Amino acid sequence: MRRHPPEKRASRRPALLIAAAVVVLAAVLLGRGAGGQWARFQAARDLETSAISDALRWLERSDRIDPRDGETELLRAQCLRLLELEPEREQALARAAEYGASPERIACERVIGQIRTGELYEGAESRLDELRNAGLSPTDIAWSYILGCVARQDLERAHALVTAWSADNPGQPHNNYMRGFLLLRSNQRPAAARELKAALEQQPGHELAEIALAELLDQEKKSEESLRLYVTLANRNPQNVNVLTGLARVLRKTGRPDLARAILQPFLAAAEHSSTFAVEMACIELDSGNYEDAATWLEQTSPQDLAEHTTLSAAGITLAMLGDTPRAARAFQWIADEMSAVTLLHDMELAPTHEELAREFQQLMSTLSARGTQPGLFDAAFAHGDSGDNVSPGMRLYNTHCEACHGPEGRGDGRAARHLHPTPRDLRLDKMRLVSGDGGIPTRNDVANVIRLGVPGTAMQPLPELRDPQVEQLVDVVIDMRRSGLREAFLAEMAAEGEPVDEREIAALVDAQTVTGQPAHVPDHRAADPESVARGALRYVEQSCHSCHGENGTSAPTQMLFDDFGQPCATRDLALDPLKGGNTAQAVYLRILLGMPGSPHPANVNLAPDAMSDLVLFCQSLGKEPKQQLTNHARALRAALQ
Repeated sequence: MRRHPPEKRASRRPALLIAAAVVVLAAVLLGRGAGGQWARFQAARDLETSAISDALRWLERSDRIDPRDGETELLRAQCLRLLELEPEREQALARAAEYGASPERIACERVIGQIRTGELYEGAESRLDELRNAGLSPTDIAWSYILGCVARQDLERAHALVTAWSADNPGQPHNNYMRGFLLLRSNQRPAAARELKAALEQQPGHELAEIALAELLDQEKKSEESLRLYVTLANRNPQNVNVLTGLARVLRKTGRPDLARAILQPFLAAAEHSSTFAVEMACIELDSGNYEDAATWLEQTSPQDLAEHTTLSAAGITLAMLGDTPRAARAFQWIADEMSAVTLLHDMELAPTHEELAREFQQLMSTLSARGTQPGLFDAAFAHGDSGDNVSPGMRLYNTHCEACHGPEGRGDGRAARHLHPTPRDLRLDKMRLVSGDGGIPTRNDVANVIRLGVPGTAMQPLPELRDPQVEQLVDVVIDMRRSGLREAFLAEMAAEGEPVDEREIAALVDAQTVTGQPAHVPDHRAADPESVARGALRYVEQSCHSCHGENGTSAPTQMLFDDFGQPCATRDLALDPLKGGNTAQAVYLRILLGMPGSPHPANVNLAPDAMSDLVLFCQSLGKEPKQQLTNHARALRAALQ
């Protein structure tokens, strides 16, 4: 977005040159004090029109002409307050005191900052005359009062103040900005966009409106427009860490976390960081697969930011990937509660006299309100929940390690499920992909291996800390869930067809899909040679492997693929992806022989063992090192592109 229209920009450039020349001339003829005073006058003029970065540049000129001036630092503190750069503002106020600025003026700047953050709320109106007498502009004072209302979650009062101010001071571009800002906070984006654009049409250099519009465009997923505006803002003021954080956020969301990290790199060594900065760095590290670093940044976020939906989701995924499933489950429970509250509120608007809905909503709001008195996700006092004395040891293990993703009954509907790609398996109805038993039925050892080793390329992490008896207890739980799910499905099918229930028939049907015979035979592995790899390459084409995995194994499906539940399936990159069942010859042989039940990957039981072994050797020859370890975000993005 242009800072100024072409016709205004052309006329503005000579004006800036003339103004700079006047400053130099004033410094030469009248002395440093007059030159600095002129620069501060120009900064104050730009500040009145919210051209804050221009004002800061004038203050830099004042520093050069008339260094160590307290008034310069007071104006700089005001600019930094408007840009929400609190550590830098505190430094400016400290310098203002050191350079002899009026203690009363410094005190008033601190008071207006407290009003702005909601720290000084009740009785804030009594400080109005004090702030006016200190020389602060009426617009600045009014906006600080309004922001105090926003900080206290009193949006109704904030809207009322903006309406009253606009009526008393019509025609000001800042009025449109204030309305747009509040509409954006109220999630009324189309109306917010209209007001922010109106502010910029009247005052093209209104920097606060530009920042708010860049944020709105990001929320609207208009990434390119948001990116252009953030780049413009960043070029104007490369030290504005909040703008650069917004720019990094858009880059990360568009699949460029490394570039996002590089943009924020210069600020990592700062003594302190804002919560917004910490949230973005956590999301960057999460998308890069650096889960411990993500957790370290999340520990620095404020309770308010950590309660945001996006941050909670990032926290839940981070904790789950670090194996801290109790905390992860808690994060996803919070998200589920908030979404339930929104749904209930909508239902209450449709049925305002429904007493049961009202009671349920009040109970849920009480639960949400109580969070402020509970240990946070990253507090040392966090409680891992009750001991679960009323459940079996296997279910206790399941609730700790599996429930957050697979759900309390194994239906693949855990609180984390909607945040993961691929989605967690429905343990009750979906077929297990990694099998070694005849007929594509998993053995107990198959289930145990998935628990111990995880599934590479998914969110299913290995659990090496579990002892063998604990693994066996979890295997029992998974098999029981599978049998219960199949029984439910068969009962529902009989009921739909009006057939009488025959428990012996149902038991036989369940056994047929859960009781395996002998493990499939896998011949001894033989070493690869050029001839066997060449024969395998022919088998690769004959068996149509290339139609899904590509000529070179780099995943190039010729058509959309879906699993048994109609969900899209992304094909494996045989060259760079770690294979789900492992990259050993035995694992690859089983995948080719038995397929991956429930997915489009077929079984090849009619292929002769020697031909199968050749195909295994060819598939292994396609592999390259190191294997790519895609994050959850990267997997979802690749699936969308396929």
